[in-house]
Amino acid sequence: MEIDLGVDAYLPDTYVSDQRQKIEIYKRIRELESQEMLDELEDDLLDRFGEYPEEVAHLLTVGQLKMDGDRALLETMRKQQETVIFTLSKVGTKRYSVEQLFEALSETTLKAGLGVEKEKMVIRLTIPKTMSEAVWLLEIQRFVKALRQQKYLSV
Repeated sequence: MEIDLGVDAYLPDTYVSDQRQKIEIYKRIRELESQEMLDELEDDLLDRFGEYPEEVAHLLTVGQLKMDGDRALLETMRKQQETVIFTLSKVGTKRYSVEQLFEALSETTLKAGLGVEKEKMVIRLTIPKTMSEAVWLLEIQRFVKALRQQKYLSV
């Protein structure tokens, strides 16, 4: 799954200076497969390097979005101006009922729009100009997690 949210999501040198450690952490983020793995990584970061800055929090959030998005059959997640656009894979488009999509959307306060482009379901969430980056990231995280959970419910 491809993610482009336009947020600063990285390990700054001021937080982790050793390049080998950085590579190891990035690898762990890329290989996340469960909430437990993410929790363990967060604990390790706190134990080894202390409280992490916003860029690291965003990196962990993006890692979780990728993990959940892959399972939710999302193909892309992209931010353009004040809109986050989610495109389901062809398999995902066939997998979800409209009711399941609306159920997942009920988990976010963001305004939503649904459509189909090139035989793939597209979901647009609009971010209010006044909403902070941390808050809208949390909102899309809720939606993606709910979408992932809907996948496992029978239609």
